[in-house]
Amino acid sequence: MSKKHAIIEVEEDPDQKGVKTYYITDLGSTNCTYVNGKKIKRIQLKNNDSVRIGLNDFKFVTEEEDTHDKTVRICKSWIPGVYYTKEE
Repeated sequence: MSKKHAIIEVEEDPDQKGVKTYYITDLGSTNCTYVNGKKIKRIQLKNNDSVRIGLNDFKFVTEEEDTHDKTVRICKSWIPGVYYTKEE
C-alpha cells in the first residue's frame, strides 16, 4: 500500500436531496486500486463493492441501503455430511 494510495469522496446528489454518492480515486499508487476485481482510476462506489488496496481487501458498506441477509441456523441432518439452513 502506498502512503497516499486512494481517496474516497462523498458528494450529495444534486437531483435527489439527502442522497449521497461515493467515489474512490486512485492517487497514482504503485500497486493500483481495484473495485470488484477491476483496476480503476476513479469510480462510483456502491453498497457491498469489494475494494482492494495493496494486499488489503475491504467491503464498502453504506448505511442508506439495508441489504443485510437474514440470520439462519445451520442444522445437521440425520444423513451423514448433509446440512440444511433454518431461518431464525
